[in-house]
Amino acid sequence: MLLILLYITVGCIVIGIATLRHRLFWHVLIVSSIITTGLMLCGYTMMDEYVIGCLIFGIFIRSSLSAGKPQDVSESNLERLHQFVFSLLVIYMVFQCFRGILVLESLRKIRWVIFYLMLGILAPLLVRSKNTIPSVRKMSFLVVIVTLIYFSFYIGYGLFFELLGINRFNLQYSMVATGINVGKIAIWGSSAYNMFPLVIAMPAIFIILKDRDRVFRWVGWVTLVVLFCASFYYESRVSMLAITAFIIVSLTSLGLRKWLITIFICVLVFTSFFSFVWKGDRDIDYFLEEVYGVGSRLLEAGRSGAPGKDIDRYIWTKVAFISINDNWHHFLFGHGFRTSGYIVAPYVYDLFRIYNRPQAYYEDVSTEAFTNLVVDTGMVGLLLLLINFVLVASQILIKKANPDRSVLLLSLFILFAWLFVVNIIDVILFYLAIMPSGLLVQLSRNESLPFGDSRRASHV
Repeated sequence: MLLILLYITVGCIVIGIATLRHRLFWHVLIVSSIITTGLMLCGYTMMDEYVIGCLIFGIFIRSSLSAGKPQDVSESNLERLHQFVFSLLVIYMVFQCFRGILVLESLRKIRWVIFYLMLGILAPLLVRSKNTIPSVRKMSFLVVIVTLIYFSFYIGYGLFFELLGINRFNLQYSMVATGINVGKIAIWGSSAYNMFPLVIAMPAIFIILKDRDRVFRWVGWVTLVVLFCASFYYESRVSMLAITAFIIVSLTSLGLRKWLITIFICVLVFTSFFSFVWKGDRDIDYFLEEVYGVGSRLLEAGRSGAPGKDIDRYIWTKVAFISINDNWHHFLFGHGFRTSGYIVAPYVYDLFRIYNRPQAYYEDVSTEAFTNLVVDTGMVGLLLLLINFVLVASQILIKKANPDRSVLLLSLFILFAWLFVVNIIDVILFYLAIMPSGLLVQLSRNESLPFGDSRRASHV
């Protein structure tokens, strides 16, 4: 009952804001897509799509009550091409969702039809809202503030239950603590799933750190510390690797002084964890091998077939292409959305045996996002998604005067790399980052006034 009440309350608030305060459309979109990313209430990752659905519904109510005509928005040829390709992706995914429903004979999968239809509606709404979109400065600050709240709550949640004697890693949705059923309190996904917002947060933080307003800069530094702490606290390898890459590339964005401060903060947090949180359990060698040795382990698995700790991810990637090579139809169009768990199960079982890692056979297995995408939608689906990534990269690259181009391009690369780590196909924030007029495109805008300019601040 409390959960139902929460959904109703949140839905009413979002619909009310979208209907009565349309200029807050982007604000609600950013807040809802980040805050709800890792939440898995009752084991379902539906909170973000529910909120976005309410937002779209509120926009339609306002449109039906308004007599005014929508304003024309100027668009470049590249932007129009991006809209066309993203629309093709949505149409293709809806088609694959219907295929999956027929193959699995499960009407419950209609959820995914609604999911992609919402994305198809949301994309033109972003384009039409260009005239009311916040400045890069305000948008970055909003992303940073929401990220600070999100990761602070994520850390606090783990600390609270550890004080009660429940290990923070047992709070993941698939974990059950020894002798304690944590299903009713595990409202988060895996750490790789929960840490995903950092892909958008890091560029926004670097933008805010250069602001002339001291408050903005301090919020940026504090958020950076909290983000580092969340990554180390939950020992998320993918986020540690991402943070390392962002710090290296950020030199061109931040300048030498702020870049050195960023490194100092990272080292300070790192040292603090070794001294207090990981004391006696972790050392430098373990950390370097655990985090930065993943690449060499994957290469070794592919070259020699030697079983290792990260053989799982190698197998998931390999099995994606094996399972669609039986005929040209599956190679091009896959097997239908959400069918991959059943399709790859026998191949995964056989590969684990080949790599001397025998496991019990399951009829349905969980797969990573890249495997899901390839097996479910084939090479056509993969190609459509890749073209959207290329179009976002093109729109970032043409902003030659933007000092944050390298960071934004890295964010786009890490966004794609995350597909190999965990299944984020159902995360609204993933699509919001790469859709036409999406977050990464908006953060790459060149603005005539420098950050902190008083004239801009007057109407931000």
